[in-house]
Amino acid sequence: QLVHAHNLTDLKLTIVGDGDADYVSCLHQLVDERNLASFVDFLPAQPKEALPALYHRSDIFLFTSIWAEPFGRVIVEAMASGVVVVGTAVGGAAEILADSENALTFLPDDPASLASRLNRLIESPALHERLAKAGRETAVNKFDLRRMTEEIEGYLQNL
Repeated sequence: QLVHAHNLTDLKLTIVGDGDADYVSCLHQLVDERNLASFVDFLPAQPKEALPALYHRSDIFLFTSIWAEPFGRVIVEAMASGVVVVGTAVGGAAEILADSENALTFLPDDPASLASRLNRLIESPALHERLAKAGRETAVNKFDLRRMTEEIEGYLQNL
């Protein structure tokens, strides 16, 4: 939609990870059918050590899950790296993503809404900068490993 409906051509989508073989095949076919091969790269699942480099070369991290994952570790990692997150606030992601505060959110399975959020970020460098900063603050302040460990330990001691 960004390429064909919004006429944006300075884009690169990198899809990282593996999944159901039929779904991955469907994604490749969709890219080919819509003449988007020059805009999309597919990478296999990456080791944890490789993810920081991927975050740092990205402007926007997409979390497009349509099911309620328990916790979005990659969301926090992307935020901590200063990458703006655009995602679905389902499952554990709802505890992390605050629309227009530290990220932009959209409804699952709504590509038009996703494209709108991305276009909004592209058109507003100030919004991009503000969300990147707020996302980093969220990751550092709310999901710091030491703070989380102390809270869990305190909770368990109270039990």
